[in-house]
Amino acid sequence: MASFGAKQIIEDGFMPTFKVKGQVYHLIGSLQALPQQNPQFLQIYFVGDDERETRLRCSHFADVKQSLVKQLQAMLHHNNPYIKNLKTTLERVPQNSKNFEIIIHADRKPDNAHRGRYNAPTTSEVSLVIVGQQFEKRDIVLQSHDNKLQRISELHRSYDTLQYPLLFCHGEDGYSINISQIDPKTKLPLQKTVSASQFYSYHIMIRQTEINHLL
Repeated sequence: MASFGAKQIIEDGFMPTFKVKGQVYHLIGSLQALPQQNPQFLQIYFVGDDERETRLRCSHFADVKQSLVKQLQAMLHHNNPYIKNLKTTLERVPQNSKNFEIIIHADRKPDNAHRGRYNAPTTSEVSLVIVGQQFEKRDIVLQSHDNKLQRISELHRSYDTLQYPLLFCHGEDGYSINISQIDPKTKLPLQKTVSASQFYSYHIMIRQTEINHLL
């Protein structure tokens, strides 16, 4: 759903190398494409046609299996709450409304939602607001039509699921600085918070009773 923003690919030489200068940012664009432009990134989820959605995703890759891409699309549309909530919110927007914003809240869910497991969202993660209202800096604000890209804060709990939708296919929360450690005996939150290393170590651990996205 989000984009790294790199457009230049150089494959010369024996060993392909990926180089980055400066700080890495991940960006997200508007919900709908501008006139005379093809949908891309997040916009592809809302074209309303499975076949066209598949063609748009496969247009830059000659050897990709379209049947597999179509299956992954169906899985994400069925399981990912961000896709479902955003589509529902867009459908509720009056047809004559051309200038609106949709916000993905940074702190919608209570901190105790992470006690020992990673819950899928149970409430709506998005809201529609009128342009000009104030919002928190860590909220992700999606414009209806905009030719600009917005940086996603790496501290936003939705950062991981927007950047890696196949690893977080159920819309699970990513890392946040406000996740409390839990006492293994009392199951109560501690004063200490979970580090990024601890969070990802827990998330990628192989468990027989849970889906492992890396296998």
